[in-house]
Amino acid sequence: MCDSVTLFFTFGQLLGWAVVFPIWTLIYVLTSPLSRPIPTALQSQNTLIPLLKLKALPYAFTLGFVVLSLAPLTTSDVSTRQSLLALWQPFPVITYLFQQLFQLFTSSTSASSPSTNRNGNTPLTRLQKRTYLTTLNRTYIFLLIFLSLTHIPALVLTLFPSSSLISSLSPTISSALKKHNPTLSTVYIPHFPSSTSHTPKTLGEAVHVFLWWDVYVSTTAGFVWILSLLRGVGKGVGVGVLGKVVLGGLVGGPWGAILVLMRERDLKALEGSERVE
Repeated sequence: MCDSVTLFFTFGQLLGWAVVFPIWTLIYVLTSPLSRPIPTALQSQNTLIPLLKLKALPYAFTLGFVVLSLAPLTTSDVSTRQSLLALWQPFPVITYLFQQLFQLFTSSTSASSPSTNRNGNTPLTRLQKRTYLTTLNRTYIFLLIFLSLTHIPALVLTLFPSSSLISSLSPTISSALKKHNPTLSTVYIPHFPSSTSHTPKTLGEAVHVFLWWDVYVSTTAGFVWILSLLRGVGKGVGVGVLGKVVLGGLVGGPWGAILVLMRERDLKALEGSERVE
């Protein structure tokens, strides 16, 4: 049976993130014990992702989402492309299945993890913490790289639409950029859907407006969600953390900023009685 995260992403695919994420966040903040203060001694044992699942995530995500997303680009046949796009739709379930397979084939000797060692207030060993921290950092680096591969090119094209480098690499893209003359405001600042002064003239423009609000509404809910989790482990957002958040946003967009806060929360939960950073 699929876990709650898989069901959440599946509903997001079906109903839209701007609908599902705010509702889910509201329910989570009001009902989850993880959004409330947790005793320090229990944080690492009750709030972290199991180590096996964390190790499997990059591989499962690559096969279940990245490969499926790129597959339609490998063919020019319309029928085949539509079939591949249809196959991509249930990617949360496919990613989950790949994750289960990777976990099955992972050695049981590495299965010990903070979140599966729930023996009351028994502290974690230094080796457990170091092993988990290494895997945690690798996973977050992988996810940030993935986000940057889509965010940075869009940001560069927006900031330097007339670059000679873009002209030499892709005359088609360069021609389109000169035609539309993108700016930070036209690309990243959304218009209200009901605005009469910015009525979409084409289907592409309408989709752009939809995706604007889908991203910003869902990421706003994402910030509320992760801030509630930070509150649960007693982690404040000081100047240092804000600097990391800004850097994460520049590199990976809004979700890059949320990813930074997720790592800060996991590090605080892992910290426990020993400091391994």
